[in-house]
Amino acid sequence: MKRQTLTTVLIAAAAVLLPVLIVSSFAGMGRRTASQSGSSVVTVHPHEERIENADRAGRTTVFLAGTIDMGNSVDWQARADSLFAALPSGSFMLFNPRQEHWDAAKPGEMDYQVNWELEHLEQADWIIMNFLPGSQSPITLLELGLHARSGRLLVVCPPEFYRYDNVRITCAKYGVPMFGSLEDAVRHVAQTKK
Repeated sequence: MKRQTLTTVLIAAAAVLLPVLIVSSFAGMGRRTASQSGSSVVTVHPHEERIENADRAGRTTVFLAGTIDMGNSVDWQARADSLFAALPSGSFMLFNPRQEHWDAAKPGEMDYQVNWELEHLEQADWIIMNFLPGSQSPITLLELGLHARSGRLLVVCPPEFYRYDNVRITCAKYGVPMFGSLEDAVRHVAQTKK
């Protein structure tokens, strides 16, 4: 009788725990990608410090700075993630400031977001800064000024961007490489050791 009760309890526990284990094992899959070619990418967003601390070792870190327009612009950061994952080799951690469920009204959220960005901009091996045409991108222009002399900045800025000449002249003055496409900037990161 005791054996039958123990078996019933174990089956009931397994029925409860198994779905939890399955769900938790898939929870981080959107944050990790690996292409068939051998590249390894971990993408970290704000509020994901646990993932960052666990997976940072041995990876080239890249901050994806650029147009977000309060979440209303094209999600070019997701494209950057795919481009890094498609590289033939390499191990990368991407710091992506875009939050899927951004809530500026949440107490302390703006302070957290800005400080997260400033901290990760400072820590990154590379900063890819992508200006999209049709955007104002005031925070990105601020970050250009903050990091133009860092030696870690790579800029993608099309001539259609309303302040293209300001960006072009500033990059020329401080030796910041400018690229015609996001693909070119990603290739530069992959081919240049820091």
